[in-house]
Amino acid sequence: MSSMRNLFNRQLRKATGKDGAIDVDALAELVVSTYVTAEKDQRRTARSISLMSDELRRANARLMEAFNIVPEGLAIVDTDGKYVLFNKRFAEINDSAADAIYVGADFTDSLRTNLYRGHYLSAIGREEAWLAERLAGHEQEQYASEEHIRGDRWVRIEERRMEDGSRIGVRVDITDLKKREEALKQRTDQLLNAQTIGRMGDWSYRIGESEVQMSQQGLNLLGMNESVERLPIQVVKALVQQNEMALPPCIQSDNRCAGDICSQCASNCDVQVRRADGSLGDFMITYRSTVDVSGNVTGFSGVIQDISDRKIAERELERLAYRDPLTGLANRAMFQKKLNDVLLQCLSGGVAALLLIDLDRFKDVNDTLGHASGDELLQKVAARVCAVLGGEHFVARL
Repeated sequence: MSSMRNLFNRQLRKATGKDGAIDVDALAELVVSTYVTAEKDQRRTARSISLMSDELRRANARLMEAFNIVPEGLAIVDTDGKYVLFNKRFAEINDSAADAIYVGADFTDSLRTNLYRGHYLSAIGREEAWLAERLAGHEQEQYASEEHIRGDRWVRIEERRMEDGSRIGVRVDITDLKKREEALKQRTDQLLNAQTIGRMGDWSYRIGESEVQMSQQGLNLLGMNESVERLPIQVVKALVQQNEMALPPCIQSDNRCAGDICSQCASNCDVQVRRADGSLGDFMITYRSTVDVSGNVTGFSGVIQDISDRKIAERELERLAYRDPLTGLANRAMFQKKLNDVLLQCLSGGVAALLLIDLDRFKDVNDTLGHASGDELLQKVAARVCAVLGGEHFVARL
């Protein structure tokens, strides 16, 4: 109003003569001219405002199009907790409360709507406690969680407070990731069960390190403490001290890699290992070298398997095949095998002697005292002969 008054006063002065008389026609012409100019300015201003509004609408449309292209659900709520902006994906993920999500709607109300319509599967049966925890998280500067929702879907929720006090939230559908994680867990469990059933465990070693990493199954086989995950190299070497060839060359030589040998390094052999409780067990150790993308050897991975039961059975079969069941001495088959070995050694310059011992009137013992006494006689003779000859000599019953 003041600007219009000032303009009118200027026009009035222009239309007033020196004698103080007002030229009405001049004043009218000035007023009309001023209003015409003002009307033009008003139209230009309106046009500018219209163009700015159109550009703003286009910019908003581009923003919403970009929002809707994003595969994640996005939403912004103001300092009062009201929705300012959200994309289609956000509404789709929160489909149980689609009617409660709109610009100006209260975020907490939509959260409650989802909750009491059974949208959050992990909240069923503990709705009030879940809601209290969720609202407390919403008040934090940053919040993140994973929720199992209706339709057997999983969503990762991330929220952050912005400088002006409003909040931006992201919803990411991680259902496929969760399914892969579950499948991996099932395969891992199956592998662990297979290792437990097969009495085996896996181990790995990286060249240059001073420890060998071993799975819990492998540690259990060795009777190790469950809290242990890595074994010092010296401990590993001590475990297989009877056969260090069961280990990679670089472990045998205290991390001095044996050149090109390691590039083709692999082994599969049976060793005896003394467990942590002092008992002796039979194990099969298998390993092969691991390489990086350039083909350089970086370490080794392998399997340790408890084959004690198999070895016991093999020894029993060997005893039955090569041992006399009455005296425990080698039988005729073992004698023939040993004799062949000795003859080969003699051909190479070795010296050996063969002594044949017979028991006179043994048939009389069986006939007069019975076969039980004859068996006892054979056992005592075998024991005395072995005691006289000692462990360096070979004794067999033919």
